[in-house]
Amino acid sequence: MVKPVGSACNLACVYCYYLHKGGLLDQPAHPRMSDELLEEHIRQYIEAQAGEEVVFSWQGGEPTLLGLDFFRRVVELQAKYRQPFQRSENDLQTNGTLLDGAWAAAGGGIEFMRPWTEKVYGIPPEQVVGSSIKTKFEMRDSKPVLVRLPELNFIDDKAGKPVGIHQHIGRRPIAAFGNSDGDLQMLQWTAAGSGSRFCLLVHYTDGGRAWAYDRTSSIGRLDKALDEAKAREWTVVDMKQDWGTIYPPKAEK
Repeated sequence: MVKPVGSACNLACVYCYYLHKGGLLDQPAHPRMSDELLEEHIRQYIEAQAGEEVVFSWQGGEPTLLGLDFFRRVVELQAKYRQPFQRSENDLQTNGTLLDGAWAAAGGGIEFMRPWTEKVYGIPPEQVVGSSIKTKFEMRDSKPVLVRLPELNFIDDKAGKPVGIHQHIGRRPIAAFGNSDGDLQMLQWTAAGSGSRFCLLVHYTDGGRAWAYDRTSSIGRLDKALDEAKAREWTVVDMKQDWGTIYPPKAEK
């Protein structure tokens, strides 16, 4: 079990037993597992596993505060250190409030997304677009198997996003939603289609409730796409100004 953001969370549930741990541990306002520690953990954990399946569990706090770039790096490092006979799986414990369409078309491994997208979004696994690892066919003990190789096949980020959508779905979207510069090319490709198109950026400006994605952010930077949205008159949602309530207050009886 890994807690890459410590006890940091975008909610403050009254029943949470872990939120106050930040004060006990004297953690920074926005704790984040360093890339060096992340790589060392993944390397050591995989080396300690003798079986074919290596399962990583990501918890918090709220691990999705780290954004997709963090989990893209996770998948990349897992592919780097995995043995040819091994496959890695990732479990994510999340409150779900930061999950959006960008996660469904995520840079995270496609196998990471497929088990839950149908239940959460109604998107069947065959329609999920994501990064992938090279795979080959082999006969083992007279049985046909697919073996994942320690090599990246496709990265679903930046210019790779429209390519992945085309390869997996075969249609240009009529609507696209993003929250960082990693979504810019997907938005450009969507907007270039004929007829009515809708492009929207979610600008994470409320650092108190979620990790702020802005022009100088170390992760999830939103700079070039913000300029293009203004020039092309795409819709921009300001998280702090436009999104006042996540859960509406309970009506009084």
